[in-house]
Amino acid sequence: MPGKPKKKATPRQTALSTIIQKIDRLRAEMQSGNDQLRSEMQTGFKEVNTRIDNVEANLTSLDEYTRSNILTFGRTINEITGEISKMINNARKRAQIALDEARQKQTVKSRGRAMKLSAWNPRSIS
Repeated sequence: MPGKPKKKATPRQTALSTIIQKIDRLRAEMQSGNDQLRSEMQTGFKEVNTRIDNVEANLTSLDEYTRSNILTFGRTINEITGEISKMINNARKRAQIALDEARQKQTVKSRGRAMKLSAWNPRSIS
């Protein structure tokens, strides 16, 4: 039946075929857009994860640095406190020695006066 003429498509069939072609083209474009978006999102997630890893590494480094400084500062405070305590104790000892020397001099002076007074008043000697 090669000689049989083809049926002409009706305007409705032509419109339907055109709509189906447009839908297929839009579906392909959407799929391509989705694939591109998915790829960009994965790249974005990788970049975000890399940045998060960098921030975490920096925070860990900062935490270690801070702990080290706190420990050093604590040791420094303890050393300074020890030095101050030694200085206070040495000053206290010097003050006590000076006070003892002053009392001893006062006692010697008082005895000297008592001796002078007793020399003037023979009855006051017991």
